[in-house]
Amino acid sequence: MDIRLQTSKGKIKIIAILFVTAALSAVILYLLYLSGAFLPRWIYWEEREDTMNGGEAYVKLDGKRVEVYITQNTLIWSTDKSIKAQSFYVCDLDHNGFDELMILCWKRGRYGDSKPFWIERDEKAFVQHIYIYELRNGKISPKWMTSELGRVVREWEIINGRYILLRDLDGEETLWQWESYGLKEAD
Repeated sequence: MDIRLQTSKGKIKIIAILFVTAALSAVILYLLYLSGAFLPRWIYWEEREDTMNGGEAYVKLDGKRVEVYITQNTLIWSTDKSIKAQSFYVCDLDHNGFDELMILCWKRGRYGDSKPFWIERDEKAFVQHIYIYELRNGKISPKWMTSELGRVVREWEIINGRYILLRDLDGEETLWQWESYGLKEAD
């Protein structure tokens, strides 16, 4: 056998191995990105529990996922795997007699399936959101979802069951409250 033919076959093998390695690396990096592995390191991922509507439901945040149970063992709702929950609060924010479940979370894009008509394509990057749900008749349903907060929230807390205090990355604090439909910055 000609030595040049063996050398060519060896080069082709090396190129094929490099190509397969590069393709596998790209797939692994993409899967890590989808899982949220490259989200900012400053994020504090809470793990906590609470109840809704006087104990009607049990809420648990563990492993960046929120789950809601009736009687602690019957799962009735959980956040989608694409949503990475940073924190949550339960309180009657709109003062209608029923608790709301508020989740500070990260997900890819601003809008999901329901984007405004003037937006052609949603972002592919992870964006921070506040999602608000309510529990009625044993079911969790969405009440309000932010598409953009206008700031990146490092921490948040509920003040007097009426306001949400947001602290951004620079330490600036703003108060927000429920106003007929959605959160509005308080005066």
